[in-house]
Amino acid sequence: MRLLRHVDLPPVWFALFAALIEGWSRAVSILTAPGWVEALGWAAMAAGLGLAGWAAVFFLTLRTPIEPRHTPRVLITAGPYRISRNPIYRGLILCLIGFALLRPELTGLVFVPLYAALLIRRFALPEQAVLADRFGPEFDAWRRRTPSLI
Repeated sequence: MRLLRHVDLPPVWFALFAALIEGWSRAVSILTAPGWVEALGWAAMAAGLGLAGWAAVFFLTLRTPIEPRHTPRVLITAGPYRISRNPIYRGLILCLIGFALLRPELTGLVFVPLYAALLIRRFALPEQAVLADRFGPEFDAWRRRTPSLI
């Protein structure tokens, strides 16, 4: 069980969903992507990586754990955290959208909302409960003015 805890991470789930989309794209031919969609795919991946990277820099700069299920030392409310409580997860979702758009079969996009739901349920909601417990009124004020994942 301890090993599973180490692999139960958003990037690992990203890789699993990307593999699912890849397999789906190879097995199904329902809605073929037109050539121009590739540019959207690359743009979504670049935006997602940029957003997640920008958010990750704050964890490194403030020396607080970035891994889920670790207790944060500080409440990050600056940078991308002014516009979203979950910019890393939003970035990962954008990357998965981009990945799906780069596949020849567009119906693989149906797996993106499932990934988003998983991120919310397994990671975002528990993390917000920890933040609320640890930072109390400071978290409540930030929560009221900052949108969550969806």
